[in-house]
Amino acid sequence: SRFPEHNFLGEEGLDETGDSPYRWIIDPLDGTSNYVHGFPYYAVSIGLERDGKLCLGVIFDPNRNELFSAAAGGGAQLNGRSISPSTADSLGQAMLVASLPIGARSDNPAVARFLRVLPRAQTVQRTGSAALNLAYVAAGRIDAFFSSSLKPWDVAAGKVIVEEAGGCVSKSNGNALDIHVADLVASNGTALHGELCQLLV
Repeated sequence: SRFPEHNFLGEEGLDETGDSPYRWIIDPLDGTSNYVHGFPYYAVSIGLERDGKLCLGVIFDPNRNELFSAAAGGGAQLNGRSISPSTADSLGQAMLVASLPIGARSDNPAVARFLRVLPRAQTVQRTGSAALNLAYVAAGRIDAFFSSSLKPWDVAAGKVIVEEAGGCVSKSNGNALDIHVADLVASNGTALHGELCQLLV
């Protein structure tokens, strides 16, 4: 109602297009399986594009009353306070989070990538909410996150927040991220980003 001329993209078939330079990319509940099972790791994720470039990201965790936010050129905040990524600079020091496709078989390439990383990192977790994983990279709670199974609404807000916090988001080959391609590596921006990418390509 506030921006009736704007475009929208999101889950549940939300795809409205028009002449506006603005497009909101929304996931009203990232981490649905966690929510269904009562596991308190899920969030609302809202990103905004202007002329095709992401310029705003907001992720809200209702369980912890934590609001992660960032606007292009303005840094990243958690409940209004500036945040920054960790300083771990090698996989051996790093806590990573991986996202695997639901119901992935043992021969799925994403599983093979996971197994290549597993012995090299200090620890690798699965949590079930890409949005919160990205927010946690930005806030220094985890060192890196990788996935090959995400949708634009899973990552749009988090990309802005990670980069504005000082972290790095790319494809697994190190090239610029395309939110419409399911290939993401997000990290604190230290040398471990390249080290992780080398294992994933």
